[in-house]
Amino acid sequence: MKIIFTIAKNELKIMFYSPIAWLMLIVFIIQSSIFFSDIVENIATTVAASGRKISYLSYIFFNDNTYGLFPKVQQYLFLYIPLLTMGLMSREVSEGSIKLLYSSPINNTKIVLGKYLSIMIYLLILISSLFAFVILGPLTINNFDYPQVLVGMLGLYLLAATYAAIGLYMSSLTSYQPVAAIATMALFAILNFVGGLGQQYLWLRDITYWLSINGRCDEFINGLVCSEDIIYFITISVLFLILTILRMYNQRNSLSKSRRFNQYVLLYIVVIIIGYISSTPQFMVYYDSSRTKRNTLSENSQKIMREIGKSTQITTYVNLMDKYFNYGTPENMNNDIRRFRKYLRFRPDLKMKYVYYYMNADKEGLAARFPGKTDKEIVENLAETYEVDSEMFLSPDQIKEEADLSSEKYRFVRKLETQDGKSAFLRLYDDMEVFPRENQISNAFKRLIEPPSKVGFLTGHGERDIVKTGDRNYSLYANDITFRYSLINNGFECEEISLSGSKKIPGEIDILVIADLRIPLDSAELKAVEEYIAKGGNLFIAGDVGRQKNMNPLIESLGVRFLDGILANNVSTDAQNLIYNKITKIAADSSKQYKALATPNSQITMLGAVALEYVTDKGFDVLPILTSDTTKSWIELNTTNFIEEKATLNPEKGEEIKPYTTLLQLTREINNKKQVIVISGDADFCSNSELIRGRGGSLSRNFEMTIENYRKLSGERYPVSTSSKPSIDNVFSMDVEHIPHIRIAYIGIYPFIFLVLGLIILVRRKSR
Repeated sequence: MKIIFTIAKNELKIMFYSPIAWLMLIVFIIQSSIFFSDIVENIATTVAASGRKISYLSYIFFNDNTYGLFPKVQQYLFLYIPLLTMGLMSREVSEGSIKLLYSSPINNTKIVLGKYLSIMIYLLILISSLFAFVILGPLTINNFDYPQVLVGMLGLYLLAATYAAIGLYMSSLTSYQPVAAIATMALFAILNFVGGLGQQYLWLRDITYWLSINGRCDEFINGLVCSEDIIYFITISVLFLILTILRMYNQRNSLSKSRRFNQYVLLYIVVIIIGYISSTPQFMVYYDSSRTKRNTLSENSQKIMREIGKSTQITTYVNLMDKYFNYGTPENMNNDIRRFRKYLRFRPDLKMKYVYYYMNADKEGLAARFPGKTDKEIVENLAETYEVDSEMFLSPDQIKEEADLSSEKYRFVRKLETQDGKSAFLRLYDDMEVFPRENQISNAFKRLIEPPSKVGFLTGHGERDIVKTGDRNYSLYANDITFRYSLINNGFECEEISLSGSKKIPGEIDILVIADLRIPLDSAELKAVEEYIAKGGNLFIAGDVGRQKNMNPLIESLGVRFLDGILANNVSTDAQNLIYNKITKIAADSSKQYKALATPNSQITMLGAVALEYVTDKGFDVLPILTSDTTKSWIELNTTNFIEEKATLNPEKGEEIKPYTTLLQLTREINNKKQVIVISGDADFCSNSELIRGRGGSLSRNFEMTIENYRKLSGERYPVSTSSKPSIDNVFSMDVEHIPHIRIAYIGIYPFIFLVLGLIILVRRKSR
C-alpha cells in the first residue's frame, strides 16, 4: 500500500509541476463559473420581474437538465480527461522509464493503482472546485437541499473516475500521448453510443444497453442513488484497470495467444454477469436524496403497487402502421421499459411483454403517404424504413385473435393484466409529452384492484354529448383516449343514460351529470333525480345562459339557484361575456389540488356564465370554489348579443360590480357516506372548445379544474393523487444589482487564485 501511495505522490508532483494540470483546472473553473453566473442571473431576473416564489430552487440551480450546473458540467467533463491521462503510461514508454519499472520489484498492479490513485486525487480536486458554487446556495436559497446537490457531485466524480480508468488503459497502448488522447476520446464515443447497437437482437440487447455510459450519471444528478449505476461505474473502472495490468503483464511475460484470449474472455464474462445481476430489478437498491422524494413514487402509487398482487404483466401492443410505432421498436425496447423504472423499484416482479402487429387504422393518412399501394406493400415499405423484419408482425386477423384493440383504434397501447383476469389500458396521448405521467399510470394500475367510477351523462333533453366532437360537447374530457385529462384515462368509465323508459337512475352509476338542459325534465324524470339525490348519489350539474328556468327546479331543493342574466366584464381586450375565474381562498385552503390552481397566472375561463346564489340551511356544507373577478364583473340584465352590442353597467337596475360565485360544491353525510354535488354556472368551461383554448395570454387550467371536480365527486378514489411533498426551498434572496459582483467573483477572482497558486508552484519548481 505504501508503494501505491509513493507512486501516486510522484505522479501528482509530475502533474502539478507541469502547466497542463493547472490549465485544465483553471479552464474548468472558468467554464463552470460562466454557466453558474448565467443561472444566477436568470433566476434573479425572473424573481425580480415576477415577484413570486420559485419552487425547487436547489434543484433548478444544480440538478435541472435544462438550467442546472451539473448537467452542463457533465456535458463537457469528458473533454478534460484525455488530456490528463494521455501521459500516465505513454510517457513512461516514450521516455524509456517503463523498462526500469519492469525491472523493479514493484508489480504491475501497484504501478497501475498508484497512477490511477494520482488521477483520482486530481479529479477530486477538480470536482471539489464546484463547492465554491454550492456555497452560494444556502446563502441565497432558503432551506437549501444539501443531500440532493452532494449526490449530484458524487455522480460527477464517479463518472470522471470511470473516464480516468479508460484513459489510463488507452495510455498504456501507445507511446504517443496525442494518439492516447484521441484513442480515449474515440472509446468514450463508442461507450456513449454502444447502447443503441444490437437492440434488435434479444441475446445482445441487454448487454450493449448496460455497457453504455450515456445517461449513467443522470440519476445521480437528479439526486437518486441506484446500486446499478454505482456497480456500473466500479465495474467499468475495474475492467479497464485490469486490462491495463494485463497489458503490462503480457508485455513483461511471453504467453501463448490462447492463454491471453482466455484471460480476456473470462474477464468479459465476469463483467457481463455482474452487469446482468446488477441490472435485474430484484437486486437494485435505491436512495432518493431529494427532500421532496421527487425521484420516488408517491405514497398513493406505492400503496397501489403493493396491492396489485404478483405476476402482473404489462403487454405493449405496437402497430407498425401507427404513428407512435417508433417508441416501441425492438431497438427502443429497453428505453421504453426504463419508463417504468419507478414502478419496477417497488414491484420488481412486474413482467413486460411486447406484441408487434400491423393494422391499417388510418387509411386516409397512409393512402396519402403511400398512394396506390396495398396494405401488404405499405407494411414492407415501413418495415424497410424502420429496419425491422416484416415477418415479425401479426396480421390483422391474428391480432384480433390475440386481443380486441378496436376500442383503442389500434394505436400504441399497453394492457395491464393480473393473473385473475383483471385488465386496464394505458395509452399514449396526442400532446407534447406523449407518454403517461405517474398519475395516469397509477390510475391504470388502480383499476386492477378497484373498479373505476361510473359516470352517467343524462341525455334526451339537448344536454352536452359525450360522443359527438362539436365545440359545445363533452367528448374530449369524457371519452377521448388521446387526451390525458379525459375521464377514461383517469379511472372513470362514461356512459349515456336516459330516463325516457324506466324513469330511474341505474344503480351502478356513481356520478350523475346533467349539463345544459335545453328541454326541462318532466315531473317523473325530476322525481327520479330527486330520489337519486335523496339516496346520497353524487351529482355534477352545469347550467348556462338562458337555461335558468330549466335548471333551477333541479337545484332549488339544494339551496342553490341560477341567477337571471349573464356575467359580463369591462375588460376591453376580451369579449365582455368572457369571465376569468379565480379559486377562492377557502377552497385553496381546503385542498392542495385547488391550491395548485390558485397561482396568479392561472385562470379558469367561462364564456357565457351565470352567477350562483346559495343558502346554507339545507343540510349541506357549501364550498364556493370559483368566483368572478372582484373588480370587473357584474350581472348584465339587458344585453344578450355581445358580438354586436356593448354591455354597460346599469346600477339603477341593480347591476353591481363584485365577485360572483360561478362554481360551488355541496357536501353532507348521508347513508353512511359522503355525498358530493358540484354545481357550475357555465356548461362550456369543460366543453371541447374551451378545454384546448388559451385566452388572454393566461394559462388555462380548465382541464385540471374539470378533473379535480370529478376527484371530489368520486370520493377522491379517482384520479389517484400523486402530488409530492411541497417545495420549501422557494425563496431566492439575491438582487439583480449583485449579479455583476457574482460574475467578477466567480469568473475573475476564483480562477485567478488558482492561476497565482499554479504560477508560484511552477516558478519555485523551476528555480530549484
